[in-house]
Amino acid sequence: MIIGIDIGTTTTKAVSIEDGTLTQKIKTKAFDAVTAATGAFGKMILENKIKIEDVEEILITGAGASKIDSNIFGIPTSRVSEIEAIGIGGMFLSGMNEIIITNIGTGTVIVETGSRGIVHFGGSGVGGGTILGLAKGLLPVSEFTDIMELAKTGNISQTDLLLEDIMDTGMSFLDREATAANFGKMLDTSGPGDIALAIINMVYQVIGVLSVFAARARNTREVIVTGNGSDNIIGQKILSKISIMYNTEFIYPEHAEYTTAIGAGLYNIKNLKNLKKNGIIINDSPKKGTKMDKTIKPFIDVCKNVFKELVGTTLHEGRPYFVESGAVAEGDISAIIGLTGEARGAVVISMKTDVAAKITDKLTGTSHGGLDDDVVDAIGEIVNIISGNVKKSLENDFRLVISLPSIVQGQNHIIRWPGIQARFIRIPFKIFNNSTFYLSVAIESV
Repeated sequence: MIIGIDIGTTTTKAVSIEDGTLTQKIKTKAFDAVTAATGAFGKMILENKIKIEDVEEILITGAGASKIDSNIFGIPTSRVSEIEAIGIGGMFLSGMNEIIITNIGTGTVIVETGSRGIVHFGGSGVGGGTILGLAKGLLPVSEFTDIMELAKTGNISQTDLLLEDIMDTGMSFLDREATAANFGKMLDTSGPGDIALAIINMVYQVIGVLSVFAARARNTREVIVTGNGSDNIIGQKILSKISIMYNTEFIYPEHAEYTTAIGAGLYNIKNLKNLKKNGIIINDSPKKGTKMDKTIKPFIDVCKNVFKELVGTTLHEGRPYFVESGAVAEGDISAIIGLTGEARGAVVISMKTDVAAKITDKLTGTSHGGLDDDVVDAIGEIVNIISGNVKKSLENDFRLVISLPSIVQGQNHIIRWPGIQARFIRIPFKIFNNSTFYLSVAIESV
């Protein structure tokens, strides 16, 4: 077992890694680096009943790592560059290789990964520390949770100069609600809630636009958002507006706030081609223009059309990646269709309970709170319709027979296909703003 620790200026996060898989995570608060590191390690050991002799190595990173120059509790302890930790953690959590990662902490770091390796692209001194510092000077509160509560009551038009204040129309790709100048209005009627919202708005607009420019410089329209600031609901809404404005997607992977600690913990197995996250092989996805890439395109197109027509929502697909048979499914429910005939394989759709329930709500017009019979039937019918439509589009290549849908439920469930040699391609789809479900496909000639 490897322990990765990210020692921040105020918050320290620790994770345990076993065989390239994230197993546990915790966070603590301390301002002294040694106290933070030993406290996080102790909390990890005690809360998860880990035997200290099972820990092979501790890998530390973050602002406070430079202050620790000896082993922790006699366990071999090494420092990892924060840039490399962010890069490795970002690739691991996103399942992507060539990406831009925006890590929002006290300040903001932008990291590029890909053919040039892991590179510090740039960043800004604007981040969570900016919010806290300005709040301390401008607001009656200084705790982050209190600032967020105040901001929920705010009205940005009280503080910011908007285009609608100075123009009758929008400008270029900007609509009339776009910001012309942060804090450029500051009406006498503006209150603490308005100012709190304006501070957060300014910080996330700066971060968002810098991230967009970084993505464009590397010819991508996806940004992986990590760090403590990735979990800020108001910040996510601000980035969502920038996403629409600049046609760039901000992706928030699960466990994003632990990215740097995870990257540190994985550093001792830095061969990224063999690094696995529940079966994901980093650096490995279908190459553009190949037969495999062309084979999965109908599945992507059909899936988007089915959800548009049946659910009335637009999907945004992420980058496909390979997973091995037996990989943990991404969700609480999976609907499976078997393929036979001139080719064989399977189509699997997996999602979390809340996503499945919301999809069923849209289909039935009634509310569902869990995986009841209606939800199970709905998800099975969707994968059935997708498979049937793809079958028609592939008739020139294969004559396929599709099975009735099967359903598997439960956290961390595994789907195995012993008779299929082809690897599964997993395609993430964004739905309902920041929710994600996954379509997995394996198909091979017989």
